[in-house]
Amino acid sequence: MFLVICVNYNNDEETFNFITALLRLNNFDRGKIVLVNNGNLLNPSLTNLCINQSRIKLYQAEKNLGYLGGACWGLKQYLKEFPMPKWIILSNTDIHFSDSDIFKKIELYDPPPDIIAPEIILQSNSRQALIKQNPHLKKRPSKLRMLFYKSVFRFFLLGTIYYFLSEIKCFICLNFLKKRKSFAEANKSIKCERIYAPMGAFIILNKSYFNAGGTLNHGCFLYGEEISIAENAQKLNLNVIYDPNLKVLHKGGNTTRLVANRKLLKYHRDAAAYCYRLLYKNNK
Repeated sequence: MFLVICVNYNNDEETFNFITALLRLNNFDRGKIVLVNNGNLLNPSLTNLCINQSRIKLYQAEKNLGYLGGACWGLKQYLKEFPMPKWIILSNTDIHFSDSDIFKKIELYDPPPDIIAPEIILQSNSRQALIKQNPHLKKRPSKLRMLFYKSVFRFFLLGTIYYFLSEIKCFICLNFLKKRKSFAEANKSIKCERIYAPMGAFIILNKSYFNAGGTLNHGCFLYGEEISIAENAQKLNLNVIYDPNLKVLHKGGNTTRLVANRKLLKYHRDAAAYCYRLLYKNNK
């Protein structure tokens, strides 16, 4: 019924906690986990968990394949042994489940959407979990917006300034939201809606996405995964639904903190260039 694909990169303790929490959730007794290890050999605790739990399939990559690249490779390895499950979920290992019935709720969809973007609440360090990461993109990004990203991440200084301003914006939003009555109460009236792209930290894909020809292929190492999946869905006339009734918490940034800032900016630059080509490849 469910296949959760997660990618580990030298974050064994976090991955161990994620998987053990996942296995305890209601209605996940019919679920399996694909763990793609992009980094060094796993520590003993995580290795023993994978060995002793038959529902975990561990695949050791020969090199770091990135997030969506690792998930794509892991799914291909899984499908060599098992049939396509009804639901395929791509998840970061820094996801926490605030709702133990999330899989029960996913089962209730009739008919099921092709792609579901749940409510993802970002937890940033010790701050309250008030930042919503979905809907990630309600509409297809404009050419001007993509040119902006290409320009910003082309230079280290501009990219650093962009990050700094983003942090200020995040801080302002957090303080503004704290003054409101309740984040949960403020979002009670939100309904499901059709959007362009889901946030990549936790994406729920129905097998209909793959049956229609959708893939997890991605043309760059890191970032921009949402655009690849959204473009697949749009070309195949599939629906992407944002559902605030499905909620997860996202710690955010744990794996990317292991990579030097200059390298991260390079990944952002490559992703911006790739997504621009994907969206506007017929334009110069």
